[in-house]
Amino acid sequence: MSNSYNSSALSINPVLGTFPAGNINIQPYWIVVLQLIFVQFLQRIWNYFQYKTCFTTLEIAGLIRIFQQYPTSLSINSNTSLTVDKTRLVKLRNMISISYFEAINCLLIFGHSIWYCIIQSSCLQSSSVATTWNCYNAFGYRLYNYVFVSYSSTTLNCIYVIYMEGYQEIIKSGYKQGSFCSIIYYISLIIIVITLPLVTCLLLPFFLTNVIPMFIIYIWISTIYIVVSSYLIFTGFFVYDDIDELRKRKEFLSTEEVNEEDCCSFMFTQKEIPHVAFSIILALFITTFPILLSIFFNYSQFFYYGDGYLSTIQDDFNSRSTEQYFNILQNSIKQILHSLLNFL
Repeated sequence: MSNSYNSSALSINPVLGTFPAGNINIQPYWIVVLQLIFVQFLQRIWNYFQYKTCFTTLEIAGLIRIFQQYPTSLSINSNTSLTVDKTRLVKLRNMISISYFEAINCLLIFGHSIWYCIIQSSCLQSSSVATTWNCYNAFGYRLYNYVFVSYSSTTLNCIYVIYMEGYQEIIKSGYKQGSFCSIIYYISLIIIVITLPLVTCLLLPFFLTNVIPMFIIYIWISTIYIVVSSYLIFTGFFVYDDIDELRKRKEFLSTEEVNEEDCCSFMFTQKEIPHVAFSIILALFITTFPILLSIFFNYSQFFYYGDGYLSTIQDDFNSRSTEQYFNILQNSIKQILHSLLNFL
């Protein structure tokens, strides 16, 4: 039995007809944004209990980059204030590490992906329109609508931690050999090392055949996003380059050593609120970019089946009915579980 999508959507996008009823529920884009907000909220809570900060990993990464380039705290006349600049960076760097939060996310992503692989194995027998090409796109539809955004966020976090700490430091757990914490740490590493390459291999073919072509075809959408984000990034990194006070601070930070135990008890002054806000905006652009890529994949599901250039955008939006989404959710335990996995 096919899904109960409206006939106009099915005639434009036959991939929707390859899904048995209850095996797919196409989310409205506001649900995708809500899921991202919820995951960000969970990460802030996690970081608050672990590091006493409400910043996400990418926001911390942005703050480190900003204050490495443009230290901005107290008056240059005070040697103490210079120490504050560097000790604060030490404090921020200590918040960058492989945590159980990434491992839990990877475990959920792994389980979700394997579940879709199992469902995909019976795709060719699911309906009369389930051709090899349709089933290929159906698999990508599931992955890019339910897995890709959370996968991208977790991968970015892990890549930055590896960049900051290096492989050798990550392998050293910092816990007593053979202790419970040490065992849990290495189990977390194993989960991450297995999940990210595996899911990357599942996503990569669709990225090459669907996402990149749509990225190029709808380059004006990409351009708006890239121009706005690049403007904020380059303006934020270079706007203070000609201020002598900040240049002197930068030179001090590159030549002096600071004891980690001397970390300041506070993090930011009122003067630095714009820099903190910039870091949050930068992290927001990076985090939301995968949503744009998943939208491009969704456009391919209409454009590849003969839909018009602009009507593709409209038809993709129209296929994401909020009412239909909740109707399917109410009648399918599987879709409730998929949605819960996606939110987590």
